[in-house]
Order: sequence, then structure tokens, then C-alpha cells
Amino acid sequence: MTKSQKIILSKDDDVKDLMGHVAAEDATHLTFVIPKASVLLDDDGVWKKLAKVATAMGKELKIESVDDGVLAGATKAGIHAVNPFFDNDSAAPWQAEESKEDADEEESDEDGEGDGEDGNIAVEEPVYATAVVNKIRPGVPKPKPKPVYRHKIEVADDEEDDEFTRKPRRIGMPRRKWIIAAIVLAIAIPSYWVAFAVLPRASITIVTQKKDWEFNNFLAIEKNGPVPSSILTEKKNAQMTFPALGKKVVSNKAVGTITVYNAYSSEPQQLVATTRFMTADGKIVRLAKNVTIPGAKIDGGKITASSIEAEIVADKPGPSYNIPATQHLSIPGFKGTAKYAGFYGDITKAMTGGFTGEAAYPTDDDVKNAKAKIAEVLSSTLTAALRAKAGADYVLTEGATSLTLTKTDVNPQVNAKNEFSVFAEGEMKALVFKESDLIGYFAGKMKADEDFGPDWSFKTTKVAYEVPKVDFAAGKMSLPVDFKGTAELPVDLDVVRKLVTGKSADELKAVLFEIRGIGSAEVTLWPMYVRRVPKNPSPEKLTFSVE
Repeated sequence: MTKSQKIILSKDDDVKDLMGHVAAEDATHLTFVIPKASVLLDDDGVWKKLAKVATAMGKELKIESVDDGVLAGATKAGIHAVNPFFDNDSAAPWQAEESKEDADEEESDEDGEGDGEDGNIAVEEPVYATAVVNKIRPGVPKPKPKPVYRHKIEVADDEEDDEFTRKPRRIGMPRRKWIIAAIVLAIAIPSYWVAFAVLPRASITIVTQKKDWEFNNFLAIEKNGPVPSSILTEKKNAQMTFPALGKKVVSNKAVGTITVYNAYSSEPQQLVATTRFMTADGKIVRLAKNVTIPGAKIDGGKITASSIEAEIVADKPGPSYNIPATQHLSIPGFKGTAKYAGFYGDITKAMTGGFTGEAAYPTDDDVKNAKAKIAEVLSSTLTAALRAKAGADYVLTEGATSLTLTKTDVNPQVNAKNEFSVFAEGEMKALVFKESDLIGYFAGKMKADEDFGPDWSFKTTKVAYEVPKVDFAAGKMSLPVDFKGTAELPVDLDVVRKLVTGKSADELKAVLFEIRGIGSAEVTLWPMYVRRVPKNPSPEKLTFSVE
């Protein structure tokens, strides 16, 4: 049996209350009693909304009202609407069907007993509205109001039962549904705010307009030129040993150092080169040079000997004269005189180098190669020192240096490893320039080019140098330069920010490509449902990258 329900609204019930009843009631046929001057008349679209919701929920509606505005609006929206005082015979189709069902049920109830006081019969759960269905019989007092039950109401089949009045009170939405609705709103509103106010952001990648500029030619670097030069100077020395590759039969005399003493008188004593000194075992060594021994100190008749060191050479070649440190060598030339006991010497440094046989020696090629090698080492060392002195600001190109060897000494005596030694001292000059001066010079030439202009910015992409022609006396050089640069028009991101805020993706294309200096651009909107750049975005929500 189809369920129906009549709901009486108050004048202050609005569209939210109306929709709440449609959603909350279980009956499929609803009759709304709407008073005159209802607030529903303030919403012109309320009847279309009501009809749309009812259709979606599979419910049929009827409107009862004495207000012509309510009747006209509901009728226009396709809802069956009547004035209960003038259109009592007008019933909705579903009401006609219910009347027939009621008649059949009343017929079957005539033979049965009543299920409530005075024949009131209720089906399903009560609503406890004010409407009461009375069965009027002669001589029986009018019963007190009984609960009216929602859905279907059946009465006994008396003729007087044809006229009765249902007065159901307005039934509000259940409290539980209001709580659920409130929870949904509490979740939905913050979620909507986060989705459309917090999350949206935009990222714009801008590729600026660019042009290449090149220079591949000689450039003059000189003291008073557009790219000024500077000269740096550094000095260093080095000593190195080299293998002696020559072989020859030699007889070398040992050499060493002797300390000669004067314990004879306060007068100095001169000894000539080749003066002999003799060891206790009869070996003779000779002074390599003339020496003068200072006079001794005499204090109170006591003599304190004076001394002097001198080089000595063995009297004969051979290893037997490699004499270790030895004390008190006499001077044979003073033998038989008072000076013999007063003048003597001590070998304080062992004599070495005494040799007879085949030995290594540096050939002319050995010496030549050794000089070239020590010059190379000095050049590398001095270049590194000059680069450190120039620092990061200056450029020292290959070939812009000049080395002068101010001293070169070769010692042909070989050591135990058959090596001879070379000592060299050198001075290096370097002609340098600032790369910032060179780039500034090229930037000026680029801006003077008719294809560019003063508002273009300049960026170096490549700079390479080859070996220059240097004139140190004049302080200048002719430098081969391979230079490549890129010029671009700057983009004012503050202007771009103001122009793109609030724009859609299609609008951005037109806006961005009208800005001077932008060659291409890519816009990313996030999340994917975002269709516009945020309005008044923070720097975090609208970011730029420039390439």
C-alpha cells in the first residue's frame, strides 16, 4: 500500500526546512500545507528546486495553500497545487488511488472489531501530531484527541466517517540527521577552503630572448689600451743532481779540512800553499791556499794557542789518502827549529775522494742537458709563483712569460752515486691582464652593434686564448682570442607577477608573449583541478625560473 503524509509548515519555515522534510520523510506521497505570506515566497526558484529534489528522490508532491503566489509558483513548476477551500474535489492522481484502496479496506473492516477506542485504527509507528480522526456516533461523547499515525489511517465504514479532518502537526527533521548534516558541513567547508585557497599554486618557467655574439681575431693587450696589461716579476734558485754518464781512468787526490794552530808566539805566522803537514804514519797532505795563522794569546807568561781552518789536498792520489779525522799533524818544514813544536794541525773533517782507476764523469752533453732541465724546473716553479701572485683577477696565458738564468754553476765532481750537481738562479717576467676588462670591452662592442642595443645584457659562454706575440720591452702583446657571448633582454619579474595573477592558462599565453624579452614560457598549475593563477599569491604560491 502506497504511503502518504501531510505536513503543515509555519510561515517562517524556509527552503532548508522544506527540503529537510522531503529528505526525512519515508512516505512517497507528500502534501505540504503552506500558510499565506510564507517566507518561501522570497525565493523565486524554490518550487523548481522542490520539484527537482522530489523527482530525484522518487516522491510525488501536492501543495495546499490559500496564497495565490504559492499556488501559481508551484503550478508553474509542475507541482499539483490547490486551495483547500475552493478545490476540495481536486485531488492528485495518487490521492485518487489511495481513496479507492481506503474504500476497499473499509468494506472489509465492517465485519471486524475495532482495534482502538471508538473505532480508531492505527497502522505503523505514531507521529503524535495534533490531527485526530473521530468516528462520530449518536449519543457518544466526542473522544479526546488520539495520536495520529503516519502513513495509512483506516476507519470503520459508517456514513459519518466520510467527513473527518486530519490535522497532522509539522514534523521536523530528526535530530540525528541534523547532526550528520552539521558534521558534513564541518568537514566540507574546511576542505573546500584548503582545496581552493591553500593548495593552488603556479610555477612559470621563462626563457628569455637571446642572440649570440662572437669575436675570433687578434686583440691588442697593452698598458694604455682598452684591455690594459701589467708586468709581474719573480726570482728563484734551484740545485739539482744529475747522473754522470762518462767513464775514464782517473787518479784523484783526496781532499779535506785541517785546523792549523799557533802555540808559538803572539806574532801571526803566514803559511804558503802546498805547505806540508805529516801524519804520524808519514802521509803528507798540503795546503790548497795561502793562510795566515793569528798570533797566540799570552797572559802572565801563559800561551793560549790561536787557530784557523784551511783546505788540504793529499800529496798523492789514491784511496789510501782518504784519511779520517786525525790529530796533531806536524809541519816538516819547521823541523829542527823552535817553531816545529809550536805550529801543528788537526784534520777535523775526514779526507775523501782519493781514487785511482775508472770513474764516472759528466760529459758535455750531460752538462748541456742538466742546464736545460734545471731551467725547465725553474720556469715551472716561477710560473706557478707568478700565477699565485696574479690571483684570480688576472689572466696569465701560455707563452706570455720570459725566463732569464742569472747564474749557473756546474760541479763536475761526482758523489757516491756517480752524480754531479748544478746550481741555477733565474728571473721570470709575465705579461698579464684582467679578464673582466676583456669581457667589458666585448660587451661594449656588442651593445654598439646595430642588432642589439644598450638595454641588452651580456653573458659570456666561451673564451679561449692561444700563444701570443709578446714585446716585454714595450709591455704589450698581440693575443689570439676566440670569444663567444650571448646577449639577452632582461625580464622584470615584478611586472610579470602583476600581469599573470588571476589569469587562466589561455589568457596567460596572450599576456606572457606580449612582454618584451620573453622568448617562450611554460606554466604549471597545481593541483590539476586548478585552472587559474591564484589572485594575490604569496611568493611561495607563484614562483618563477628564468632560463
